[in-house]
Amino acid sequence: MNTILRKIVGVAALLATTAAAGAGMSMMRGGMMGSPSNSTGGDSDSNDNSQGHQVVTHYCAQCHALPSPSQHAADQWPAVVSRMEYYMRQQGRRVPTADETKAIEEYLGHDGH
Repeated sequence: MNTILRKIVGVAALLATTAAAGAGMSMMRGGMMGSPSNSTGGDSDSNDNSQGHQVVTHYCAQCHALPSPSQHAADQWPAVVSRMEYYMRQQGRRVPTADETKAIEEYLGHDGH
């Protein structure tokens, strides 16, 4: 993706996040956008103590409700995770390490189990 398009996507994401947080009304899979939630839409075991679940909970819930592994096909998760990391960098948030990113992708790509 070229630099200009990345900047446009980043600005659009920031504006959308800011608007949603300001309005306090945007819902995303059972949780308020901008408000951490442990909801995964019922597709994941809430008692899961795996590394993948812990890392997903730590990073994803900073900005939105936890994603359901069934929300995307397994081969789509790496691109989704990469996009979320890009948004996190744009917002000055700490992004997952390479090992944490691998754990996130494996957890979400294998339906959390």
